[in-house]
Amino acid sequence: MVLDLAHVYSYSRLKRQDPMAVLKTFPLETVVELHVAGGQLDPEHTWRYADTHLHPILPEQFDLLAAAVASCSNVGAVTYEISPGLPFSTFERDFEQLEQVLTRAAFSPRVQREHWPKGARGAA
Repeated sequence: MVLDLAHVYSYSRLKRQDPMAVLKTFPLETVVELHVAGGQLDPEHTWRYADTHLHPILPEQFDLLAAAVASCSNVGAVTYEISPGLPFSTFERDFEQLEQVLTRAAFSPRVQREHWPKGARGAA
């Protein structure tokens, strides 16, 4: 399963629930890829979060990523989703923070053969 952490965060804001509690409702052992992206909260309605891919990743989402990496035993990839127009300075800052979170979690990208599609080169 691919788990989009920006969507988890957005849903938790909308439902006014703790993002960590929402994360734990997923079958985390089935997650093989995590997605992260920047966005912004609506200034008037803070329960409304827009997953824009054009704004910085919020600090709460870095915390969510750290928890997800620690809880998803089969995750082999983390994808940073961006859109054209993202300022390079935002990209650099977010990427550096992503590297820090993943380094602290001792995460290293990997692809396990049992997760390869049938018929893929080298798959059993």
